[in-house]
Amino acid sequence: MTIYPELSKNTWKVLIRLAKRDQTPIEVSLSLAMPLSRISEAIKELSRANILKPRKGYEAIELDRPLKNSLNMLLADYSEDKIADLFFGARLDILFEILEGYERISSLKVIANCSGPTLKRILNQLQRNLLIYQSKKGVYSIRVEFKDKLQTLSSCFISYFLDSLKSDGIEFTEYKKFGEIFILKSSQQAIPGFFKTGFSVFNLYNVPLLEINDNYFVNLPKPPTQDEVFIHALLFSLTHQRDTILCMLFAEINNLDPRKMRKLLMTYKIEAETIAVFKFLRTKGKIKEMEFLPDYLDYLEVRRDYVE
Repeated sequence: MTIYPELSKNTWKVLIRLAKRDQTPIEVSLSLAMPLSRISEAIKELSRANILKPRKGYEAIELDRPLKNSLNMLLADYSEDKIADLFFGARLDILFEILEGYERISSLKVIANCSGPTLKRILNQLQRNLLIYQSKKGVYSIRVEFKDKLQTLSSCFISYFLDSLKSDGIEFTEYKKFGEIFILKSSQQAIPGFFKTGFSVFNLYNVPLLEINDNYFVNLPKPPTQDEVFIHALLFSLTHQRDTILCMLFAEINNLDPRKMRKLLMTYKIEAETIAVFKFLRTKGKIKEMEFLPDYLDYLEVRRDYVE
């Protein structure tokens, strides 16, 4: 289950043509001089990505207005073929990750769903075509004139992903997104395609919680590691001091080491907060660098219930 589908080049050509006007599959085939079988494959791919609404085979294919507007704004800068060439496969995903704040080559290597050589090749292509630039070596930014346009396009894909969750009966009250990683807070006990994480599995790591009103889930390909469980819980704790204390207990009881979390901290963009937690624990509350950290006596009071 992905947030940003990696569409083929032909599918992008079909999508962009549909942004210009509604057409039937036969009309798209004729206008693109592409076999109808290829158009059918593209339509299936767009349907799987929840971009196209259900329709009867003979009806014109209609995109929703936000996506149409977004693509037409980009067509003011690039031709249809050029957009398809710049966005197919992992390219658009990488653009969205840069937009999301993964600007350094080191963080992109961690979050991007492609190999290092492929990533560098894509970055070079995007830079040659003036979508991105390097403010300094190894640091990439979206060009100012494209930021709003790409943000609008990203919002469309996120909306399709959220709609697909809701159509599958998945309910949630809060979510956090990091590239293709999606963490949500829900009252449900299980969610297909997601693993429990955060406070929902603290009991597996010597920190049993008496009451859990909500569960936390993540769409990782395998169950989260102990370090990931800690980070996922901390992400939802920065405005709730009691939860922060439980995260600190988890870190202390399980002897977690922030030096082993470097890539995870880059992925979840929570390095400063995590380092502050471990400094607070190491100095027994003498170094309190961030406001979300509790009073050390409050921490000790809760700690007595878990550590003899």
